[in-house]
Amino acid sequence: MKIHSQEEVRYTLFNNAEEIWFWFCRSQKARQELSRFEKNSYSPIRPCSPDDILQIVLQLNLAGILQKRHINTLTKYGNLYYIPDYRIKEESLHALWWDDAIDKLTVIFKKKGFIYEANSK
Repeated sequence: MKIHSQEEVRYTLFNNAEEIWFWFCRSQKARQELSRFEKNSYSPIRPCSPDDILQIVLQLNLAGILQKRHINTLTKYGNLYYIPDYRIKEESLHALWWDDAIDKLTVIFKKKGFIYEANSK
């Protein structure tokens, strides 16, 4: 995890796309429960908002890059805070779709600067 500063605002980058996705799911759950993430010492400022993540997913869906099966898998397992396991027969297909979706999201999240990369400034 690396802390970056942009226009005097310090924020904490994510380690990977899965961390972003689980953060997004927790944020959405909090919204549905009509609560808000409290800003405290345990809640770092992030380089994006949950709405940014939703917009990216919607754009990738409209472009045909993420399909319904990807989004359904991300939603199901994201809400369970669990990555589908190839070794479990009932989850093996979902694991393929999860990995495919996460790979596609990783490309975008890196381009947007949401994920920490060791060789970045």
